[in-house]
Amino acid sequence: MDKRTGKKTVGQRTPIAEVGLPSYTLDEAVDFVVKVKRANNLKERTIEGYVKNMRYFIEWAEDRHGEVTIMDVTADMLRDYVIWCANDKEYYAGHPFKAEFMKGKRGLSPASVNVRIRVLRTFFAVLYDEEVIEPQSSR
Repeated sequence: MDKRTGKKTVGQRTPIAEVGLPSYTLDEAVDFVVKVKRANNLKERTIEGYVKNMRYFIEWAEDRHGEVTIMDVTADMLRDYVIWCANDKEYYAGHPFKAEFMKGKRGLSPASVNVRIRVLRTFFAVLYDEEVIEPQSSR
């Protein structure tokens, strides 16, 4: 019996783990984050930058791991991506006009790597805040 007579009781919330999280592909997760950012009234250029930088990560992940869902991404995978960007990424690889420029040079500048890290942090922070993902330790 509830000691608070006459007071309305609030039911228990169902924990996220019991509900089951959606398993978005990386492309679907990017679309979701773009919706959230548009709802937050971010400038279109900022959103385009997020999409472009996430596309780089998705291409890298699919080259190495095949089709990846958002739940498949681990901290180790993100570290490997950052190391690859800093040391192994070929300058202007696949660029329509500059493919021959600085041919053979590998590794992005620290500023470029940091931009990619910031985008990844923002991306996963939105997914966490919107309860699309859980902290990795609880998976």
